[in-house]
Amino acid sequence: RSARILESAGMLAHFAGDVPLAKKYFQDVIDLEPSVMNDDPDFTVNIHLGQILLKEGNKVDSEILLSNALEVNLSEIENGSQDDAPPFNIACIYAIRGKKEETLRWLDKAISAKWCDYAMVTHGPWFESLRNDPDIIKKIEPIKERMNLLQKKSEE
Repeated sequence: RSARILESAGMLAHFAGDVPLAKKYFQDVIDLEPSVMNDDPDFTVNIHLGQILLKEGNKVDSEILLSNALEVNLSEIENGSQDDAPPFNIACIYAIRGKKEETLRWLDKAISAKWCDYAMVTHGPWFESLRNDPDIIKKIEPIKERMNLLQKKSEE
């Protein structure tokens, strides 16, 4: 069993709306590789599980996971990462927490870093509470248009 495969399975389950299965896979990742909880910015288990726990009403454990993920991603940025994942992950954490202004601020940073996976916002679980917000829609619309244009060009 690989932690990466289990995380991917958890993400698929979470996106599909099978929260109990997603939670099981994310817990399996933590059991298999506890270090993902503390220092690996490539894992998003803390964010997924943090959101699930928050929706279940477990605010304390959720906040521990989300704060840890926030710290790991901020550290990546402070260490010079130019990747689009850390700012997007931070935007997601703030979206889960319902902090719209911080979400928008970090979404801007992700977009500046060439983030383009708008389906994470339009269909992903992290943006449930802000998915239909006009300001969020306004932010991702140009990305959506650019990706559609690139797809058309690739089909020609």
